Amino acid sequence: MKIYIPAHFKINDLEVIAQFITENPFATLISGNHFITKIPMLAKKEGNSFVLEGHMARANPHVLHLKTNKELSVLFDGPHYYVSPLLYEDPTKQVPTWNYSSVLVNGVVEIIEDSQWLKNSVFEMADHLEKTTAWKEKVDIELVNKLSNAISGLKITVTDVQAKFKLSQNRSAQDRARVLEMASLSTQK
Repeated sequence: MKIYIPAHFKINDLEVIAQFITENPFATLISGNHFITKIPMLAKKEGNSFVLEGHMARANPHVLHLKTNKELSVLFDGPHYYVSPLLYEDPTKQVPTWNYSSVLVNGVVEIIEDSQWLKNSVFEMADHLEKTTAWKEKVDIELVNKLSNAISGLKITVTDVQAKFKLSQNRSAQDRARVLEMASLSTQK
């Protein structure tokens, strides 16, 4: 799977990409012609690259598909917003656009059914997403054990990464400042 990326919007730095995934972990897994699943994923450094890890319901037909069709694409989207031509120095010579950031990871998946790995995955995801450790301190461990039997783990070895941060880099400093101000105001709503 490929995305269109003009040179001025392309990001190649794997650390920047892994940080983006860390900050925007809710992913769209896409494989075959009929399988799309939304799940959170963690990026973990491995050598000069990274792997993605997560889990999904074992009953999801996507898991069965991935057991025999190992290649998939994973899409991470960050903040996005509409950009009005009125923000530009000369709005009469502009058209509306959309600023956004996306990372597309292509890879090969390994399905993991090991119960200890799955429990660790649940706790690791919670550690990443929870603001405190209160949940871990109060959770019924037997419930975690039971629910871990109902999920399948995913470890995705990255084969290709494409990152596009379309954030008005091709505009003047004044235009970028106005767009950034508008974006800040729209995220405060």
